[in-house]
Amino acid sequence: MESASLLLHLRRELDGFRACLDGDPTARVEHCGDWTLYDLANHLGRGNLWAAAGVTEGHGDLRAAAAPREPAALGRWFDHTSETLLAALDADPSTAAWTFHPPHTVGFWQRRRCMETLVHRWDAENALGVPGPLNAELVDDGVSEVFDTMALRMIASGRAVPPAVALQLDATD
Repeated sequence: MESASLLLHLRRELDGFRACLDGDPTARVEHCGDWTLYDLANHLGRGNLWAAAGVTEGHGDLRAAAAPREPAALGRWFDHTSETLLAALDADPSTAAWTFHPPHTVGFWQRRRCMETLVHRWDAENALGVPGPLNAELVDDGVSEVFDTMALRMIASGRAVPPAVALQLDATD
């Protein structure tokens, strides 16, 4: 997927997630353990700042403060993290950046944050009882990312072993 397209999708997904923050921050997020919508916003917003630091500061050591608990402040805080991320990622995707797995480029973060936000936008909407559709092109790329990036990272870190057999997935929809 092209950089410009990923950034457009990322903005839409961030906006979709942000709209959820007008809902109940104590809503349970079904697919995220015992997390609430607040916890999910804290995770996604702090991840936005972490990825932006990987691009602008060249390291993954950022430990951002927790999100504010007051709902209006939480929304403003999330807006800030989104704008910080989008500004950092508005660059040539081949530009060098710190990442937790190859490739070590801005393009890695454009894709990774888009996928992360897509999934958690849906999680947030689902927690509020209004899950929206998922973009088929992004979902296709997200499945690819599981195999070409995340699984390889898990194997490299020793948290998974290489599969004993090959797997082929064919989209039918």
